[in-house]
Amino acid sequence: MIVLTGTTGNLGSSILRHMLGLVPPSWIVASVHNRSAQAHEELEKRGVHVRAGDYHDPGSLERASAGSIPCSSGSSDDCPSLSSRG
Repeated sequence: MIVLTGTTGNLGSSILRHMLGLVPPSWIVASVHNRSAQAHEELEKRGVHVRAGDYHDPGSLERASAGSIPCSSGSSDDCPSLSSRG
């Protein structure tokens, strides 16, 4: 499986749409910080796995990525390791 973050943002949703054209939805995990959002329900209906993952909780990202290949869109200012760089 391939883990994607930021799948409800502009870049992440574009990457997700592209990936859905390349691999079966069951191969994709969307790591999300708010599992209750309607957009995530739509992903699950399409067969994408949705797991809780938050940039501010590294343990949650590890759990979301378990058994998968992590792939981040990297466009968020919310990621501490990226936003703290000068």
